[in-house]
Amino acid sequence: MKIDLDALEAVARAATPGPWEAEPYRYTADDDRVRVTSPSDGHLFNLAEGVEPVNASHIAAFDPPTVLALIAKLREAEAAIEKEDDLVARHHLDTTVGQAVFKITGSYYKPTNQEGGDDGT
Repeated sequence: MKIDLDALEAVARAATPGPWEAEPYRYTADDDRVRVTSPSDGHLFNLAEGVEPVNASHIAAFDPPTVLALIAKLREAEAAIEKEDDLVARHHLDTTVGQAVFKITGSYYKPTNQEGGDDGT
């Protein structure tokens, strides 16, 4: 599944600023539902009214500041993975070149422990 982080970020930035809250709201006399609100400049904005409690909790938990923080962390993690992948690819290339040199010449230089090798040979 491909997640479009740019689109999610644009939606979060365009939404009513958080934090969002889920609070009890009686839609009808016999119906206990919840509304999602956001205090902004001292005013209370209703974002959703008469929502099932589990849905309201979910909506409120994923307010714009939370979504933006998650996107930032995901981008950091993806950048770290890409950096590690580059290091692994370079190491694989070094190993492959070393093996090719060995096959062609019958030997290749391997540093001793004093020169930086880790096995003492």
